[in-house]
Amino acid sequence: MNPRLLTIAMLVMTGVSAVIAADVGKEDINPEFAALASKVPPAQASDISLVAEGGLYQIRFDANTFVYVTKDAKYMITGDLFSLDAKQNLSEVMRETFRREQLHDVSEAGAIVYEPIGKTKYTITVFTDPDCPYCRRFHSEISHATDAGIRVKYLAFPRSGPDTDSWRKAESIWCSKDVKEALTAAMLGNAVQAHQCQSPIMRHFELGTLVGVRGTPMIVSDSGALIGGYMPTSELVKKLEEIDKLRTGQVAGVVQIEK
Repeated sequence: MNPRLLTIAMLVMTGVSAVIAADVGKEDINPEFAALASKVPPAQASDISLVAEGGLYQIRFDANTFVYVTKDAKYMITGDLFSLDAKQNLSEVMRETFRREQLHDVSEAGAIVYEPIGKTKYTITVFTDPDCPYCRRFHSEISHATDAGIRVKYLAFPRSGPDTDSWRKAESIWCSKDVKEALTAAMLGNAVQAHQCQSPIMRHFELGTLVGVRGTPMIVSDSGALIGGYMPTSELVKKLEEIDKLRTGQVAGVVQIEK
C-alpha cells in the first residue's frame, strides 16, 4: 500500500480530527465537505469534490494521492477511479488538471525558456537538475527539441534538496547574467561561477514536490499530462502527438478497458 495512503488510513482509524483550511471562509464551506474532512484527516474541505452521481466524493491530498469516500462517510476506497461508460480514468484527469493549474501559476520570468525558431507546436515544462545524467543528456539535444517545434521551459529541481552542492549550483545558474550559458556549462560538467540572488529555486522545488516530481528530468505537457523522464526527441514528439490526439479527439485520461 502507498505509504501516504497507509498513514491516512491510520489517522482515519484513530479518529484524529482534521483542521479545515484557514483560507476557506466559513460561508464558503460545504457542510457535507466539512463533515467528511473531519473524518478523513488530514483532509480539508477545499480538497473535496463530488465526482460521481450517487454520492461518491474524491479527496485529494497531493498531486498523486486520492481517496474516495461514500457520502455517509462509512467507506473509503483507495486507488484510481474509472468511468466504465466513458472508459476514462477520472483520477488521472484530476491529476492533469491539478498539474496544469499549478504550472500555470508559476512565473515564466523565473524559468529558463528555449523557444523554437519556427512555429511552436508544443510547450513542455522540464524539472531539471544540473547534476542529473539524464538531464544532461536531454539538454545536449535541446536544439533537436526546438527544431521539432517544442518550446522547453526549464524549472529547477536539485534532487539533493536545500543547502547542498546541487542546490547551490542551481542557484548560481539561475542568478547568472547569462542563464543559458551557465546552464549549458553546468550540463557539460564545467564549473559555474558562484552567484547569489533572490532565486526561484525554492519555489520551483516546492512546486515540483507538489506536482509529484520523483526523479529528473520530469517532463510535463502544457495540458498537465505527465510524460516522464528522458526520451529522444523523436519519441517525445510522438508522445506529445498522442496526448494532443487524446485531448482533441477524445478526453484526457481515456483508457482501453477490456470487455
